Amino acid sequence: RGEVPIEDLVPGDRVYAWDQRREKMVTAVVERLIRRPSTMVSTLELCSGARIVTTGNHPFFSSVETGFIHAGTLTPRDQVMVMRHRRLVSERICAITVGGHRPVYTLSVSSPHTYFACGVLVHNY
Repeated sequence: RGEVPIEDLVPGDRVYAWDQRREKMVTAVVERLIRRPSTMVSTLELCSGARIVTTGNHPFFSSVETGFIHAGTLTPRDQVMVMRHRRLVSERICAITVGGHRPVYTLSVSSPHTYFACGVLVHNY
């Protein structure tokens, strides 16, 4: 189906995932869509212009060396891993805007418990 807003996913849908152990793109099955009420968010803007709204405690895949780190510890110039043409590549964060409250969504997915949100590799909680 291509890119789908997270709030439109339902259990049973398949999403792209990254198997860190095998260093391979795979798919995972959505087990649950979790909606959190009004929550403090930050917007990460990648140098490509892509933006992702997130909570500070959501784990993002920074690099093979560092693995997953919480969004709240990311800074401009840090790298996150993104999917480009079904390949995993790093992309730099150019700006982070902190503030605002809004409902947020996250997924629980099958193994390897990762998925791509707005093209950025994240871990489910």
